[in-house]
Amino acid sequence: MNRGVGLVLGLMAVVAALWLGYMATTRIQYLPERLWSQPVQPWPEDEVGRVPLELTACWDKPVMVVDDFLNDWFSRHWRAASEPSLYTQSEKQGVLRSERFTWLRSFHAPVFVRIDWLPNDQIRMTAKELTGRGGYDPGEIARTEQRILSADEGERLEEARDRLRPFQRPAELCGGGLDGARWILESAEAGNYIYITRWSPEAGPVRAYSLMLLDLTGWRYEHVY
Repeated sequence: MNRGVGLVLGLMAVVAALWLGYMATTRIQYLPERLWSQPVQPWPEDEVGRVPLELTACWDKPVMVVDDFLNDWFSRHWRAASEPSLYTQSEKQGVLRSERFTWLRSFHAPVFVRIDWLPNDQIRMTAKELTGRGGYDPGEIARTEQRILSADEGERLEEARDRLRPFQRPAELCGGGLDGARWILESAEAGNYIYITRWSPEAGPVRAYSLMLLDLTGWRYEHVY
């Protein structure tokens, strides 16, 4: 083997290693495979509000909670926000609880609010807003807020969770739309991951609890949909 060929092969090996490393860091599994085979549910009476028009599509053919399009869309935004995978976190032994509200509005900045229970019994909130739009390119992190919740805030959060029971709702409902927003709630602790999503909810426990998490940021939004 001459020197030129050896140099080319060496460069190719370096490029391949860099590519594999890049893929390993970006191909985070955010959602469990079981969601691809979990069917959507009918619209509950207490969440009706404005029922999406595209209801018949759910019965013409089986519609699952997650498909490749949704997975790619949501994961792209979580990666842009440098957010961890709560599903992967739930697969580890001894991890404490985390919750996250992801707000992907078609024409406005994506927002993420994560609540982490810490070993010292404190509760930490981490909020992020991106520069892009939830229905398009996510952009990059525009601002971040992180703080420890007060004891009163923690108690109100627990009370709201017990009263509203947002994580005991159907994972996804029949319907959707073209322009609107995806509201995603996740809960994770050792051995248990819960995923709930709604399309522009106008009523119900998922909307109420998500807005409570959003309120903890202190950020105010004119366009809530």
